[in-house]
Amino acid sequence: MGSGRVFIVSRGKAVRNSEFKSVHYDSFLRYLVPTQAEIFQSLEIAEKTQAETAERSTSSGTTPHARVVHSGMKIQIKQNELKLSIKRDDISPDMLKQRRHALTREIRSWRKTQIHAVPAIEDCIEATDIHVEAEDEPLYLPSDFLPDEHASLGLTTMAEVEYQLREGEANDAVTSLCQAIVHGMVLLETKGQHSRGVYQNTRALTYINNVKNRKAAWASRYRLSRNKILCLSGNTLMDNFPPLLDQDMFAKNAAGARGLGEGSKTDSWIWTFGKLKGMGNDEKASFVMETEKVQWFRARADMERWIEEVEIIEEEFRRLVRGCEKMETVWKELSKSQTMSKKYMFGEKPPLGFRAYALQKADMYQRMATDARKCFSKAGGQWPSADETFSEHVRRRRPNLTIDWEGLKD
Repeated sequence: MGSGRVFIVSRGKAVRNSEFKSVHYDSFLRYLVPTQAEIFQSLEIAEKTQAETAERSTSSGTTPHARVVHSGMKIQIKQNELKLSIKRDDISPDMLKQRRHALTREIRSWRKTQIHAVPAIEDCIEATDIHVEAEDEPLYLPSDFLPDEHASLGLTTMAEVEYQLREGEANDAVTSLCQAIVHGMVLLETKGQHSRGVYQNTRALTYINNVKNRKAAWASRYRLSRNKILCLSGNTLMDNFPPLLDQDMFAKNAAGARGLGEGSKTDSWIWTFGKLKGMGNDEKASFVMETEKVQWFRARADMERWIEEVEIIEEEFRRLVRGCEKMETVWKELSKSQTMSKKYMFGEKPPLGFRAYALQKADMYQRMATDARKCFSKAGGQWPSADETFSEHVRRRRPNLTIDWEGLKD
């Protein structure tokens, strides 16, 4: 991060208005990418303003393009959901028939508005196979045509509208995908902690599988939206909408201890998706600072835990050595002392067998203490000196957390 950024981050205010604030607070104050609903509302307002400026009323036969495209996209979502249900084979024949019938009626009703807005596509609609199922019927939105065909079909304005709505749809899909990933992670952790027996585990798996299905649905929604955006723009790749891979749908458990290897993994792009869109250089620098601040505090917390773990292990080594030495002394004393019990009555010295057993135990603890001292010294451990307390020794041994920036090499 550099000395300047570390100085700013490390002195950030943890208390604001008499309340402690997490380092994550500023990062979640705002979500800068617009949703599909917000884009749709802004497009409707813009079209209404344009119509009023041109002194046109709704009775003159003009149909808002935003409403046509928005309704068509909703129908397309229902088509994909029905396809997914058929693929999973989790829908009864009667329910499938009802949903197909309802979807067919909705498409027929929407076709009237679509043809009224774009009369040139009526020939394409009439050429559609009448025996095609409702979930497979093409809707002939601008994204279903090549960009070169938009002008001849009168779809140029509608294509621009769909492009904006598809961006909002992709934003919504990524946001919901992140929520589903976190939801599934929490359910898995709760299942491991509280579910016992076949009944509870089966019930928990039902909820977990539902969340998995929702996660797959949102991933499919994003991929569809991205493909439509690429079709509308005529591009094959876009930096703002990267491809979604299976390994991207991953989250670290911030509430629990890090698993093996998690420290070397970086967060997926979905967790910072869209945050830099539409920002100026100053805003981007501010956001990067907020992101680095979170990472810096996490790294510092890990470092402090590691220092604490080293101090605990060092003291456990010392206590092991002291314990073994104490047990050596105890057994040596037992080998010399007079022994009395209800079963045996000895004189001044115990029998040779008892003395041999006690001396064998004393020798065992002596070897354990010697081995522990060697291992402790080899690992870099030290003992407090005679003129310092244990607390003073720990503070003296604790590493200096002040960074010598001038001594660092590039």
